[in-house]
Amino acid sequence: MRRWEVVIVGAGHAGVQVAHSLRECAFPGTVLLVSAEDEMPYERPPLSKGFLRSEVELDDFLLKPTTYWSANRIDLMLGTRVEVVDAESHRLGTSTQGEIEYGTLVWAAGAHARRPELEGIDLDGVFSLHSFGEADRLRRRIRAASRVAVVGGGHIGLEVAAACRSLGVEVSVIEAAPSLLTRVTCPTVSEFYEGMHREHGVDLRLGSSVNGFAGRGRDVCGVVVSGGDVISCDLVLVGVGITPSVRPLREAGAACETGVLTDERGATTLPDVYAAGDAAERVIGGATHERLESVPSAVAHGRSVAAAIAGAPAPKAGAPWFWSHQYDTKWRTAGLTRDYDEEVVLGDPHTGAFSVVYLANGRMVAIDCINRASDFVHGRRAIESGMIVDPDVLRNRDAKKLGLLTK
Repeated sequence: MRRWEVVIVGAGHAGVQVAHSLRECAFPGTVLLVSAEDEMPYERPPLSKGFLRSEVELDDFLLKPTTYWSANRIDLMLGTRVEVVDAESHRLGTSTQGEIEYGTLVWAAGAHARRPELEGIDLDGVFSLHSFGEADRLRRRIRAASRVAVVGGGHIGLEVAAACRSLGVEVSVIEAAPSLLTRVTCPTVSEFYEGMHREHGVDLRLGSSVNGFAGRGRDVCGVVVSGGDVISCDLVLVGVGITPSVRPLREAGAACETGVLTDERGATTLPDVYAAGDAAERVIGGATHERLESVPSAVAHGRSVAAAIAGAPAPKAGAPWFWSHQYDTKWRTAGLTRDYDEEVVLGDPHTGAFSVVYLANGRMVAIDCINRASDFVHGRRAIESGMIVDPDVLRNRDAKKLGLLTK
């Protein structure tokens, strides 16, 4: 039975960062990266953007050059699922290699797209999007489609809708909430994106629940919405969130809620087992557990876990941040847009370039920046410093002056 000192399950942003940071920390031991996918480790954001539009191919967004792994003594085990974790014996049961042994395990298996239990969900032409394989199949089918239905008005759904419109494909977006992006932003930003998508010809069906999918033989031909109406289509993208891939750890006895519970350094309740990325719910600020679905968060988790394993100082934690590109609009968010009591809009949404600052008792907790990159840079620093902002002054000053606006 082969043994590695560190086995990392999952070759997404978090898992690759753990491996990379271990070597940066001069960790001398053997390292194995296990991936359920056959492809070399790659970035995920292009899947719903440039890749769907055929502007980039897989080789353009690999996380590391193919020569990186051997040069840094990191073994790859591709096309292999870890199905069983035996925390007592430090062994893993795999789908292709039998049992392997670890000294320390890092669970960075990420998540899979949520598939609601709806009639017709298994019809041909009903897609999810969370892996290269799914994106590759979806891209080929989009080019033969005349109309695509997107279920879900969040980031992924809207990015796919934008990609389809750029290819000249008709699109309907079906969202159960009365507005877009309700979980992640305020009405000002939501209304801006609603207007932008309507201007690009997207058919938005807000406040519409999906009851199932209609088929013609084995092929999808429509989405059945509340009230019984059928929205005609020949391709469906279901983008209603993700489910963390944590079953083997849960069955091994790890404390789990939505994801695997960890401390601030990424340690789970199992001995010598860490978790990072979308699968992990990490303690933030010594208080509640948070699970943040973003590349920067996954990278930060990876660095923290690697430092803990290598006995290095914990890296400084920054404000979480996120981004989305739709059409020619770039949206960046720093901080978490919740538990705030006041919004301050900088600029004019009608110009297509504005920001929204979120305050809680005068303290800046988040900022949404639409086509205003400098606001994002300065706003993120202000959030990380715990800045107290005078909203009346802020309304009349540019965001780059935030450093002057403390009480």
